[in-house]
Order: sequence, then structure tokens, then C-alpha cells
Amino acid sequence: FTKGIVSALNRTLRVSGENGDYYMQNLIQHDASLNPGNSGGPLINSNGEVIGINTLKISSTEGIGFAIPSLSFKSLLENYIIDEDYKTPFIGFFGYDAEIANYYQYTKEKEGVFVVDVSNNSPMRNIGVESGDVVVKINDVKISNILELRNELFKHKIGDKVELHYIKNGITYYGEVVLQEHPVNNIQKNIELINNLD
Repeated sequence: FTKGIVSALNRTLRVSGENGDYYMQNLIQHDASLNPGNSGGPLINSNGEVIGINTLKISSTEGIGFAIPSLSFKSLLENYIIDEDYKTPFIGFFGYDAEIANYYQYTKEKEGVFVVDVSNNSPMRNIGVESGDVVVKINDVKISNILELRNELFKHKIGDKVELHYIKNGITYYGEVVLQEHPVNNIQKNIELINNLD
């Protein structure tokens, strides 16, 4: 055990992986010692409640670790308990908290999720969502940040229909999208099919 004193919330880090760079958002920054092989354990508060899962550290310094907040995987766990084959739904965009985009004057909106990029042929592209728009609701649930969007999205399954509300140039639009399977899963399935042809 280490103390894991929290020093910052909602941190965003750029991470390099096998498939290129990506961003991890809404992380909890703390001072627990993390090393290869011992990440993945719980970050626990003084009441013994799991508030996050330790996931990475800054390699250039000691004493700065990061945990994924429990809210971001709560819905996932509930789905996996019901269905061990559950796969996360895909709507097809990359974005971050509108509050951050507002600070850099990319948008006038202070709540929601600022859209940076939209995948081709994705559910979001099909209803007209573009870079610079801000997602503010899924069905009747208000979305203030990327963490809330993920949590609400993961309450649904592939094939479900949800109503997405977004702001474009100060005007609120909405459209119905059908949640898809993530393309990475489809690629893996095709590889497995090809390998099984032997």
C-alpha cells in the first residue's frame, strides 16, 4: 500500500501505444508509486471505496501516478456482469471537455463535449456532427464532460438507438443514431476469419 494522495482531477494525458498516439482524459493524479507490473490496482478513499483504477505514471519522474476514475467504468462493469461478451458501442468521434475548448476560445460553450474530429461513415457523421460542434445531451441526459458522455453511452449496447443533442454555431440540433461496433473489433474479427481459413 501507498498513500496515493490526490493532487489533481480531470487530467488529460497524451499516451503513445501500438496503434499510435491517443489521449486519456479525466484522470485522477496522485502520488502512489506505480511501476511496470503493479499498475491496475484500485485507488481507494478513506472510506474504503474504490474511486479509480491505477493505470500509468510519468516515466521521467517519481511520485506522479494516474488512475481512471470509477465513474468511467461503472457502466461497463454493470454490462459485463450481465453479459461477459459485452462490447463498447461506437459513435465515431474524438473530443474533450467543452470547458477546456472554451478556455482556449475554440467555442463559446462551457459545458458538453467539444468535437475535434468525426470518423467517416460513423453514426455522428451521418446526422451532421462536425469538428467544432459540442455534444450536450444523450437522450434526456445532460452531458457536461467526456466522462459523463462515456458513462451514459456505456449504458447502451451496439444496435441501440439514442438521440444525440449537439450545438453548432450556437444552435441546438438533434438526431437519432444507431450505436455501432467499434471498427477495431471488426478488423480483429476479419483477421480471425482469415486465419481460420487454413
